[in-house]
Amino acid sequence: MLASPFQGEFGVTNVSDHEYPFQFQDNNGYLLSWWGEKLPGVDGHQGYDFPMPEGTPLLAVYDGEVTFAGWENPFYCPPLGKTVSGLGVVLRHRLPNGEVLLSIYSKLAPPAYPA
Repeated sequence: MLASPFQGEFGVTNVSDHEYPFQFQDNNGYLLSWWGEKLPGVDGHQGYDFPMPEGTPLLAVYDGEVTFAGWENPFYCPPLGKTVSGLGVVLRHRLPNGEVLLSIYSKLAPPAYPA
């Protein structure tokens, strides 16, 4: 039902952890993919990372409304050892069964490192 958020082919560098999606809190040492494979990556990751060239158009995965667009709140990133922030967009979708789904597009620009 959900469409791809971009046109073209881009590799995935991090998958969503389907066992413990609690970024920076999970420490079991792996990501569990949706197909059941234990993978290396950012433990507890809550999304999919698709590195792509700056300026690549992004698409909504489903009809919805923008509920946020701008700089994300800065947060400390343990793998980088820094506080980071980036541009983000959040869309709210109401599915045909009435369920509400949020799609979150984050790190849309090179990360900014607040002073």
